[in-house]
Parts: sequence; structure tokens; C-alpha cells
Amino acid sequence: MKSSIVFIFLLCSLLPAGQKLLFDHLTIEQGLSQSTIYCILQDNQGFLWFGTQDGLNKFDGYTFTVYNHYSQGKNEIPHNEIRTLLQDRNGCIWIGTWGGGLARFDPATGGITVYNYPKAISHNKVTALYEDDNNQLWIGTSGGGLNSLDTKSGQIRHFFHLPDNTNSLLENHIEAIAADGNGYLWLATHKGIDRFDPRTLSFIHYPVEKKGDPQASVITSLVADCPDTVWFGTNGYGAGYLDIPSGKIEFINTRSMPGRRLSDDQVFAVYRSSDNRLWIGTSNGLNILDTKTGLIEIHTSRGGHMNSLSQNDVRSIFEDNSGLFWIGTDGGGLNIYNPNRPAFSHYRHEDGNPNSLSDNYVWAIYEDNKQYLWLGTDYGLNRLDRNSGKFKVWLHDPSDPNSIGNNEILAIYKEPLIGQSVYWIGTWGAGMDRFDLQANKFTHFRHDPENQNSVCDNYIRLIYEDPQAPGRILWIGTKYGGLDRFDIKTRRFTHYRFDPSDSGSLSDNSILSVLRDFEGNLWIGTWGGGLNRLDESTGTFIKYRHNPNDTTSIRSNVVSCIYEDHSGNLWLGTHGGGLNLFDRESKSFTSWQKSDGLPNNVIYGILEDEYGYLWISTNHGISRFDPQAKGKTAFKNYERRDGLQSNEFNNRAFHACPHGELFFGGINGFNAFFPGLVRENPFKPPVVLTDFKLFNRSVLPDSNSVLQKHISFTDTIQLSHSQNVFSIEFSGLSYSASVKNQYAYKLEGFDQDWIHVPSSQRFASYTNLDPGTYSFKVRASNNDGVWNIEGTRLLIIIQPPFWKTPWFYFIATISIFALVAVVFEWRTRSLKAQQRHLEREVTHRTAELNRQKVELEKALSKVKQLGGLLPICSSCKKIRDDKGYWNQIETYISEHSEADFSHSLCPDCLQQLYPDIYPDNPDSGKKDSLS
Repeated sequence: MKSSIVFIFLLCSLLPAGQKLLFDHLTIEQGLSQSTIYCILQDNQGFLWFGTQDGLNKFDGYTFTVYNHYSQGKNEIPHNEIRTLLQDRNGCIWIGTWGGGLARFDPATGGITVYNYPKAISHNKVTALYEDDNNQLWIGTSGGGLNSLDTKSGQIRHFFHLPDNTNSLLENHIEAIAADGNGYLWLATHKGIDRFDPRTLSFIHYPVEKKGDPQASVITSLVADCPDTVWFGTNGYGAGYLDIPSGKIEFINTRSMPGRRLSDDQVFAVYRSSDNRLWIGTSNGLNILDTKTGLIEIHTSRGGHMNSLSQNDVRSIFEDNSGLFWIGTDGGGLNIYNPNRPAFSHYRHEDGNPNSLSDNYVWAIYEDNKQYLWLGTDYGLNRLDRNSGKFKVWLHDPSDPNSIGNNEILAIYKEPLIGQSVYWIGTWGAGMDRFDLQANKFTHFRHDPENQNSVCDNYIRLIYEDPQAPGRILWIGTKYGGLDRFDIKTRRFTHYRFDPSDSGSLSDNSILSVLRDFEGNLWIGTWGGGLNRLDESTGTFIKYRHNPNDTTSIRSNVVSCIYEDHSGNLWLGTHGGGLNLFDRESKSFTSWQKSDGLPNNVIYGILEDEYGYLWISTNHGISRFDPQAKGKTAFKNYERRDGLQSNEFNNRAFHACPHGELFFGGINGFNAFFPGLVRENPFKPPVVLTDFKLFNRSVLPDSNSVLQKHISFTDTIQLSHSQNVFSIEFSGLSYSASVKNQYAYKLEGFDQDWIHVPSSQRFASYTNLDPGTYSFKVRASNNDGVWNIEGTRLLIIIQPPFWKTPWFYFIATISIFALVAVVFEWRTRSLKAQQRHLEREVTHRTAELNRQKVELEKALSKVKQLGGLLPICSSCKKIRDDKGYWNQIETYISEHSEADFSHSLCPDCLQQLYPDIYPDNPDSGKKDSLS
């Protein structure tokens, strides 16, 4: 095993394409505000920040948020050209600008404080920043020397070059500041390097001088994280290192030894990676120095190669917390290199490069016993010498009958005879060719309708060597003519064709795949006729076709590939029916499709690796399938973003080498890889909230807002009952193929289950929630399905309307009780008042009645003495001296006396009945008239 691993790495070192770093790119097309990247920072939450010539860019893996001088309100930075960035211990981001001074940006509130010349710092062109353990911010300027700012007290001090003071700064132009482990600061100036002791405020100078080259002393960048060495870059003399104990300086540049020389002498960035390599950005490419061996890898922009460096002028280099490298260029935006990117080497046609494929459509791949790689394309037969990286191409020449019969090559096979180099080539339209490499001669075998011993069709899809007769029998699959058995020695063809009158014939004449299994059965996959098994004793075929009413039948009648694994399982790749497994005993099929985790239901090729995984090429990338696993976790899918030539592959364009390397071809070249080197991303992404929207409008932090801080810094949010339509956006800050990150969220108190969404749906929306307390939780995975289960959470409190609040219920209840009490008291008092009034009325009435009774009794006491006539009005029946008791009196007198009544008219009745009697004085004589 150890020797095979060594062989793999030795072989990989010989692959020119494999040695080139593969970069993904971010430009203004993806939202970057400008294409020149001077500085890169990752904050303590995991966001990335980029300083450009046109503002500050914050990146969450999907979108850019831009802060610039034209921003409204408190987010306005003093200048758009950003040269340096730093985050302090309090989480604030310090922004060094080229002309606007220094700005302190609080990402929680969005507030910006500006420190500029002449009120604060010594110069408005800020080039370098560093914070020490004593809350001192050290500020390098271009022409204003060194500044220190006490971030607690706000006190600022200035350090300048003084010509008469040898203990002053070496030079006032500072390009970089770095710290070592001993508490010293190292300063890159335009005359060399300074070591500054913040404790004693003293300088030690290391002038960098080179006769005849003044640019050697202009130090552009440095790193000081080694005990005795400071690495630096210069403006025109390459890179160098300072040996601190001896003070000796050595250079590495274009004049150095081959293999140890830089691509250019103008160095803009020097960066030490976590694996202790030195990354050097020059004006002509990226250089990676192995400090142990002194060897240098050079990576430059390659025109037409989509994964090469976007631009050669490298200005900034940064390694993030997941191990990705970010390369900022001047004019080419950002380049991202992923060391854990699946190790898919990509070979393709490059315009103007003779050592590349002749065409990007690859239909056939074959490795011979000399480890030459043969490739059939839409434009010629290619042979790759993997030691030299050079291609040789054979093309059809109409004037040369010994040239290859056609430029479209779909099948390649080499005879195994020792000492001979004979290849059989299947063409698309010109039949089959025998190629004698030593003689450089092609012999043609074409279909002749008049010759029964000719190949059955000129459109050759496959050439398959029969393992029962290696080097002697070939099976040839064609597009229109069916299947041929070809005897190499006798040059005789045996034809197997579809005959509609013969039920035992081949099911279809369009052949896609052929395989002889360990039991000796010959299986044939067709385009439209399903799967066939040839009974060679009878020459008849047993057919397996798709039955829509039978779920155990093969899922498609287009069988593109047949593969037998190390356990003897027969796997079938189909067009539209996914992956199928044939059970020889039950004659039934089990299938896996897109709904089961496959990236696509069209399968072109199947290969097995040494670990028992199946590698499957499809119309949407390559899938690694674990036959022992259950569910969707059985599939691990790779796409173009992972380094594949394209998401679309081709039929029959797959091959496995004896040493374990796999090849798959498609529409943009082919990929080569060792499955054991395809590593997964172990990084668990931090999960952050990126936006909060009310009624589809982003909410910014403000004293009058529901957010006092940016949503990523907020734990709890309170909303009114009318603010119950909102959405929350989120991101998992893993930048490796972030489009493949997955998310799950849940609003506890509302959602019953976790809701899983892809990266294109990184938001959750809620409408008309009832008042109450909710907990929003979100999780994220990286591109390889590694989850951050803890995730993040946000407590959401929706306040009820005032008429549904407890205090309102309390006040309402108290008010009701009070009202009842008031009404009760009022009613009680009213009743008592009525009672008292009634009592007074009763008393008064009683007294009146008693008085009347007394008077009546007095009157009645005399009634019995009455006699004669009593004067009674004949009209109103009133006694002339009536006191209001005439009815009672008349009745009583009638019953108790012997008196009679004398009836006449009283004055009132007389006036009413005879108004003309007293017209002038109606009142005169009343008394007389009634007497």
C-alpha cells in the first residue's frame, strides 16, 4: 500500500495540469465594487472584508455589501481607496484609506469615527495597521511616519524620521507593520527595515541597499513570525530575508537559480501560510516558496483557462479560517484557491497551445501498457505522454489513404501482443481502423453492403475485448448495424442484428454497451431495446425491457453502460432511468434515481475504486456511490465548481487504470483523479444572520428602530402586533463552493419541524404571527454536508395590542369592578333617597289624611244632625261649601241622615252653561247666584 501511495504522488508530480492551482474567481460581475484588491480581512464572526479602489466590501459567501464615501448617513467612510484593514479586540474595524485618513467602523451599529490630518494622525495616506496587547493602535503612513493611538484614551503620538537623530524612524514612508514574538514591531520603509521597541520607543535600522538598484531598498511588505528571520518584498529587487542575529540580508529574485527564482522582481505581497510556505505576490504572477527546500512554484494567468489566475498583478494574499486562500489582484478581482478542493485534474483544448487536446469533446479514453493516454475526440485521435505533458494528434488527411479514416473517434483498443503497437480505432462514419503505430499507417475496415464479411456499420460506438479470448475476439457496437463479433486473426465478422420476425434476435440495432460477466454471460445494452443477454450456444438473445406496470423491471430501455463490481454485482447505467442493479436469481432490478440522491437520471459511465465506491458520470456531474449506505447519504456529488470539466459527460468516455486512477470525459475535455485524493471539507461553518426585513424592507440599526444593532449582533428583537410580517436572511460562512451549502431553520412556537432549504433560499418569511415569544433557530452545512448543529438563534417577541395585554386586562377588570361598585353605590343611594322621599311623602300624606280624617270626622259628626235641604250643584254635584269630599259626603249623608239635597248650579257651571248672563262682569254676582 505504501508503495502505491508513493507511486500516486510521483505520478501526480508529473502532471503539468495537476500542478497548476485551480482558482475560482469573484469579480464585479458577482457584486464586487471594484477589481483591485489591496487588503483582505476576516472578522471574528467569519465575514470577509476587502479593501478596493472604490470602497469597502463585506462578503458573506453569496453577496457583497459595499461601504463607500457616497454612503448615506453614518456609514460614509472618508475615502474610497482602502489600503489596509484591521479588527481590534473590541470588534471594531479600522480602515486605512489613501487620502482620507483613518476610520473606525463599528459593524454592530454602522457608526464611523474618522481620524485624519491635521487634527489627529500625521498623514491622510494610511498604509499599515497593527494593534498590540496594550490597546495601542500603530498606524503607518505614506510620508507621515508612524503614529500610535491609544484606543481607550484617544491619545495620539507621532514618530518621524529626524535627520539629526539616529534613534528616530529610518524613513517616513511605511508600507507594512508586523510583530514578532518578542514584542518588537518591524516596519517596512522606503529605505529598508526598522525594528521598533514600543517599550523603550527606540529604533534599530536595517538598511536594504543594493548598488545600482535603488528599488531594492523600497520594502513593500514583510512577515516577522519566525524567531530569527524577517521575510520581505521589494519594489524591484524581488523578495528577501533578514537574518536577525547576523543582520545579513539575502535576496530571491529573477536572477536566482532555476527552480528557485521568482516570476518577477516587483513584489507587492508576502504572506506565510499555515503550512509554513511563503506566498509571494508579484506584478507577474503568484509564487509559492517552500522555505525548507527553497523551491518555488509559479502560477500565472493562462489565457483561455477558466481556473487559472485571473490577473498576474497580485496585490494581497490571505488564508481564511477554513484554509481557503484569497488572492487579490490589480484589475482581476479575487481568486480563491481551495487546498481541499477535490483533486480533479482537468485537461482541455487551449487555443494556441499545441500541448493541449485537439478538441474538447472527448468520446473515448484508453491507457496502454506504456502508460500513454489515448483519447478520441471530435477532432482527431490524441495521445498524451504524461511524463512530458505533450500531446500528439492524428487527423484525417483526404490526400493520404493511410491516414485515419475520420476525425471523430469514439472507440480505442490496443492489441496486447508484446513487441507490437497495434491499435483498433472506432470512427463515427468511417468504420473501424487498424493503426500500426510503428509504421504510422491506418488500415480501414468499412461497411460494404455487398460484402457480408465487412463491419456491419460505419458508425462505431464501442470496441470491447472479449476477456475469454483476449487479443483475439473484439465485440463491436454500432449505431445502426447492430453488434459484430470480430476475429482479429481471421478478420472475420459475425453479425447480430435486430429481426422483427425473429423473437430471439437482438432487441435493437443501436448498441451502447457490452460486457462479459464472471459467469461468462455476454450482456448488451441498446438504445431503445433495453438489456440483452446472448445465449452463444443458440445465438439467441434474452431481453429485459422496461415495464411501466412493474417496479422491479429495468427503469429505462436505453442502457448506456454495464459494469460488474468486485463482488460480481451487475450495475446498469441508463438514460432517464438512473442506476439499476440486476439480481441474477430473481431476474429483477433495483434502481436509484435523482429522488434517491443521484445528481441526474442520465448515466454515462460507472467505475469502481479500491474502496468499493462506484464513481458515476452523469449529465450533472460525477457521483460517488456507496452501495452499503442507505438513503441520500449514499451519494456524494461533484460539479464543475469542484474542478470537473463540465457537468455534462459523454457515453463510453471513462476508463480505470491498474494503479487506481480514474478518467471521465465530457464536452469540455476530461478529468483524471485518484479517488483517495478526493478529500472532503471538514470545516463547520459559523452561522450568522445577515438581514432582517419588515414588510420586505431591510431594517437598519438605529435608536428609533426595532434593531439597535445589526441583526448579526442581535440576540432578541421585540416587535409590535402590527409588525408581524417579517423575514430573516442567514448564511453559513464556509466559502468553499458555498452554493452547495445546505440550511435548516425552525421557528419554535410556530414550526413543527425543521425546514431544509438550499443555499438559493437562505431566508425564512413569516406573516400574521400571533403575539407571543418565538425562538428562531438556523443551522448550516458546508459543501460536503458537514453541519454546524449549534447554529445560531434569535429570540422574537411580538407584543400584543394594548387591549390584549395583561395590564389592560387588569385595568379593565378593576375598572369594571369599580364601575359596578359606583353603580351599586349610586343605586343604593338612589334607592335610599327614594325611600326617604317616599317616607316623607307617606308621612306628609299620612298627616294630611289624618288631618282630613279629623275634619271629615268633625263634619261627619254633624251629618247625623243634618236635615232639610242641602245645596248641591245639579251639574257638577259639588256642595257649595265643597271641601273636596262631595262624593263621600253625598253617599255618606244619604246613608246616615234624613237630609235631602237641593240641586242648583254653582257659579262655575252657571258661567259655562250660560255665558251670556254675566257678559260684562263674569265674576260679579257669583256668590249671590249660588247662594
